[in-house]
Amino acid sequence: MEEDEVVSVKHWILIIIVSGIPILNLIMFIYWAAFPPLDINRNKKNYAAAMLMILAVLYAISFIGWLAGKF
Repeated sequence: MEEDEVVSVKHWILIIIVSGIPILNLIMFIYWAAFPPLDINRNKKNYAAAMLMILAVLYAISFIGWLAGKF
């Protein structure tokens, strides 16, 4: 089993900044999580997959709240 490189602090800061930009974060998380044949670090891939799950839950809660406000 081949080990992935350690993700540098500078790279994590960039990932956190991208995570804070609303539409770009969704696009980048899908890109990082859904394209495993590319040479994407496994740590970044797992982080993106986890963030997609969290975003899906938050969007679902927001949608339910929006629907509840309509009634």
